[in-house]
Amino acid sequence: MTRRCLLAVCALPLVLLACQMHRPAPKPGPVPALLLPSDAEVWLGLEAAATELVGQPVTLDDDAFAEVDFAEVEPDEPRETDGSALAGQVYGRPQTLRLLKDGADCVLLNQDSGQQRIVTGARCRIAPSV
Repeated sequence: MTRRCLLAVCALPLVLLACQMHRPAPKPGPVPALLLPSDAEVWLGLEAAATELVGQPVTLDDDAFAEVDFAEVEPDEPRETDGSALAGQVYGRPQTLRLLKDGADCVLLNQDSGQQRIVTGARCRIAPSV
């Protein structure tokens, strides 16, 4: 009986180690990304996703997400009834949008709210580490 117990005690760590070795590799999480050249349809989808995430109309620069993985979106300025800006009247704070690569998808993340949208048809590459 003692010999069986000794064998069981010695074999148990090996069995546990074997079980851990057969665990599937964890899926890598989203990583910062840069946008690859895209057509107008993809660009409109990117701006639509940004608008939805920020909650106000967003127009992105032509080189947005080409060199850095983030963009700052300033809040809308309050306007007079004639459309002119109210001087000194800024409400809210900028929101940060970040482009991520999650598997094959390009994902736009509102870093402040945590909300995200897949940018359909977009192609992106992993951003180089700084």
